[in-house]
Amino acid sequence: MERRDEKNLGELIELLEGAFEEVHIIQRRATEALFLLRAECRYRNFRVKITEIVDNQGRNYSFYLLRGDTVIVGFDNSEDRRAQILKYGKRNWKKHFRERVPHLHTFDRKEMRLTDEMSVVDFITWLRDYLDIYLADYPTASSNIEG
Repeated sequence: MERRDEKNLGELIELLEGAFEEVHIIQRRATEALFLLRAECRYRNFRVKITEIVDNQGRNYSFYLLRGDTVIVGFDNSEDRRAQILKYGKRNWKKHFRERVPHLHTFDRKEMRLTDEMSVVDFITWLRDYLDIYLADYPTASSNIEG
């Protein structure tokens, strides 16, 4: 298991407070067996949901940018069958049924793409460096910015 502690939790919260507005910590815990952070924030006119869990099964994360309840973009490493099929193919994905596969959900979850493993720092960097480019590729997402 990846070792995380209260110091890491505090540093992560400070990072969120520096990058986002209206940071609300929903759940936090740092013990020998579990590291957990769930937060909701604002970035520009978007709602951000952050989840980071490290337990005896490894690291699980999700970083979502939303407008209302609509996913604008989301990064996670869940045990998603579609991501497993993308990575291993229709014939072999079942052998990896429980594997966490890093992936991206595009606007309104219409597409999925494989990604590298992400951290909160990576997500913040992606928002700063690529969000405007991404929104230009998804006009429907862009029209959801206002309102």
